[in-house]
Amino acid sequence: MRRRPVQNLSLKGRDLMSIDPNLMKELNDFLPSSTKEKLLNPSAGVIGQGIAGMLLWVFQKPLKFGIVKKYEFDKLSISLAEGISKIASENLTNEKSGLFFKTLQESIYSMDSDDLRYMFSNLATNTLDKNNVDSISPRFVTILANLSPKDALFLKKFKKDNILNSSIPSGDLLFKSNTNFALVKKDLVISEDNNITISVSEILDNLKSLGILTVEKQTISTRLIPGLSALEHLAISEYEEEEKKPGLRITIGVPDNSKLTFEKSEIRLTELGKSFLELVL
Repeated sequence: MRRRPVQNLSLKGRDLMSIDPNLMKELNDFLPSSTKEKLLNPSAGVIGQGIAGMLLWVFQKPLKFGIVKKYEFDKLSISLAEGISKIASENLTNEKSGLFFKTLQESIYSMDSDDLRYMFSNLATNTLDKNNVDSISPRFVTILANLSPKDALFLKKFKKDNILNSSIPSGDLLFKSNTNFALVKKDLVISEDNNITISVSEILDNLKSLGILTVEKQTISTRLIPGLSALEHLAISEYEEEEKKPGLRITIGVPDNSKLTFEKSEIRLTELGKSFLELVL
């Protein structure tokens, strides 16, 4: 199939009546019905048409060659169109159209994750909103492109009841004496269902390298005290239950006269991390 000129797909494209009829047919065949209703109606204007064209341009070949599954694309495009439909027409802007296009391109490699797909949709939507464009850094696309599904799931812990929290409780379980210590479990947080503790060391290594959070062990917010107490109780209880099970006890490296201890810490968002999560969660 002959490739169409890129200018026909631009956010600065022509009005609906002057779009190439062949392109219009292709868009109609390509996009889910609900997406077409929101992007190709007159109220969406040339920005809606341009978005539809960009979706076609970015995803046509990945879909053709099986890199992206059709249901994954449909979910992204429906979510994107839904988000854009909530922006008042006077606040729609193509000022960051290049960043919008880049966000779509990077999303190709994360389409199999519901959480990451949702985050890409939110970031792309916010590049079109006059109220948010000044808050968007090109780094946000890079950060999002470097998140794993586990990273994305973990980051959701920072938002509860539609409020972004700047930090969450964490801690290390260790045997500690007056002069030495032996680590049992590091970087523990409570699981999504609040039933078990999980170690997030690998996740933290990646997120710290991206500059969006730090781990604070010295000064901890009083707001986290109830959560830290619950985490400590759960971590120690889990260890004691494991110790009751029959089997070999490994005591090598445990200091003499040491005590099982929980050392509290706080996983804290940086200013970059707060700005990033405000736009993608």
